[in-house]
Amino acid sequence: MVLTSTPRPVVLSFRTLLIIPSLVLGTAYLWTVLHRPIIPRQLKLDDPSTFGWPSWYGKGIIPYDVPYSRDGQVCQDKSKVLYFIDLPYDSPYIPSALSTLSALEAAPDIDVVAISPSSSTWDQSLSVTDNMEMLGCGDRLWRVSDRVASDVTCSNSTVITEIYGSTQSDTRADVTILSQPHEMVSNRLSHASLKDIHGDEWKMGLFAHILPSADPTIFYPRNHTPDPNRVTYFPRPDTPPDRYPKLPRGSSWTIYRSSLSSPPKMISGQNHLAPDSAYRRYWQKEAGKRAAAMRSASVCVFEQWREGLLDDDMAQAMMAGCVVATVIPEVERELLSTVVVPLPKSDPDSWIENLENALSVSITGQELQRRALHAFIIARQKFTTEIRIKAVRDVVKKWQVGARGYLFPNGWRWSCDSPGEKPPWCVG
Repeated sequence: MVLTSTPRPVVLSFRTLLIIPSLVLGTAYLWTVLHRPIIPRQLKLDDPSTFGWPSWYGKGIIPYDVPYSRDGQVCQDKSKVLYFIDLPYDSPYIPSALSTLSALEAAPDIDVVAISPSSSTWDQSLSVTDNMEMLGCGDRLWRVSDRVASDVTCSNSTVITEIYGSTQSDTRADVTILSQPHEMVSNRLSHASLKDIHGDEWKMGLFAHILPSADPTIFYPRNHTPDPNRVTYFPRPDTPPDRYPKLPRGSSWTIYRSSLSSPPKMISGQNHLAPDSAYRRYWQKEAGKRAAAMRSASVCVFEQWREGLLDDDMAQAMMAGCVVATVIPEVERELLSTVVVPLPKSDPDSWIENLENALSVSITGQELQRRALHAFIIARQKFTTEIRIKAVRDVVKKWQVGARGYLFPNGWRWSCDSPGEKPPWCVG
């Protein structure tokens, strides 16, 4: 006789009943994640307020950097550059000159020697040319200054002249670098005028416009959410405080004030242009303060905003993630018009009101973030010091193969609204 028992019913616990749908939902979620469509990079760039800042937004290498190229040169065959900083020791142009010097020092195929009239090796009893000859001229003599000189030359060297704030040229310069293209169409730089100034023996060199630059190791952004109320006004260093504009009351707008301290005094026997000198550390610290102010702001306005110039100030702000409010520059106009806050040139006294209206109506936080990101990318593609040095070298190569005259390598529009002398077809 076989005894059997009634089968027990299968009873699922409450915990088991919860686990089963959880597993189903988890599996469905994983499948969805693995099969979700890839968001196009351009969509992320166009809408950073939704997708967040890219991981590379900040200090360091980014996918849009232009790699340094030695143009096939071997590092053992370095070209020698004598970099002549012919500026007062406290000149407002010193930061730009030192930024270029740092990039020259970092270039793997350039051997640079820097000198200035304040250098310990400078002999005041000798002429400029004799001082150059004592150091050894090398392949290039690159002079930066705020004045014209006719006695700067060096044996068998290509003479490059970069004059800040002037539309004149040195007599013996082979290549003249200009920061603004409209300077090349001024009457003072016409071939006939230059011939009258320098005499019949003068020979035409090569004039070229080179884009501004900024050091990405100093000027870089931070990934905070832009605030249209964070506006910083940057006056020129020599503008007295009583000429600063009156900013809106109760707002978070600020005015950047340069340091009141002076550069350290020159010490006899010390090379103030050495990379670790107190002099260069002072200017690096000043540049760092300026960069920090740009990073903290969301919108930067420079005193020269009405001139509509693409200059070092604008390049620095773009690289630091600060959207520039300005008259749209004529250089690279189409490219820059989408990343600045445009201000009307015809209404200089109402720029604060115009800027407030733009930031409250058309360029709010979301659009401001997009413009900051795209401006940063443009700056890293076009405005680094390494790119600028390469541009100068390209101009020198053109001169060496016989190019003479005026070179406009960058997009530029010459119109009746352009800074400087107007085209002949403009009336009134």
